[in-house]
Amino acid sequence: MKNKISIVSSIDGLELVEELKPRPAFEVMPEWYKKVPRLFEGQKSFMPGGPVKRCPSFKDWFNSGIVFPMWCDVQLANDGVNWEWLTSSDKFIWEIHDNKQFIDFLPNNVDGNVVYKAGNPWKIVTPKGWSVMQLPMFYHFNNDFEVLPGIIDTDVHHEVNPQVLLKGNKDIIYIKSGTPFFQLIPFKRESFVSEIINEINLPKKLAEKMKERNVRVLTSFTKSYKKNKKYGV
Repeated sequence: MKNKISIVSSIDGLELVEELKPRPAFEVMPEWYKKVPRLFEGQKSFMPGGPVKRCPSFKDWFNSGIVFPMWCDVQLANDGVNWEWLTSSDKFIWEIHDNKQFIDFLPNNVDGNVVYKAGNPWKIVTPKGWSVMQLPMFYHFNNDFEVLPGIIDTDVHHEVNPQVLLKGNKDIIYIKSGTPFFQLIPFKRESFVSEIINEINLPKKLAEKMKERNVRVLTSFTKSYKKNKKYGV
């Protein structure tokens, strides 16, 4: 398989612990989202609108990429002065990002005290020309910490050690093993250019394709977005 991504454990046996293994994002949906009904009470499937679970952008998001659970129990000092971390084993290490590297430059309204760097025991290997986006667990609404977003060219650099921003007013932040920690979404590095034009100046073939897709939406009660995906521009 050409576009195969390898996730390699540097800790012997970690790959055998089911609850600590990286897994597809759709397996780690937040509990609140799982409880959202697909329709309002009394709503029929052909009626427009409805709960957020009917929004295709949410479904596509929760089907994107790989989620990495926290691989060990960890506690982190969160007072912005004392840099202390403790893990359940000396096999798992963390580092610090001094405040003068990042925190000191943030606007005053940002909820952030310190930044640590997690020594990730998983190495990521992607095919040539592929990178990954490192992202926080959006929609999990964690008030204690947030992995900072970034991009790593994992066809060359296989270490992905996420930077972790601690938030709130707790002196100590605890992260339990198995907690959904961060998300990686692979993408192929390709250059592109953008343009801004009025729709009346669209090339004829593109205009016709967009018109066809719009009509497909108008002629379906439900699932028009899904049906149209194969007719992408």
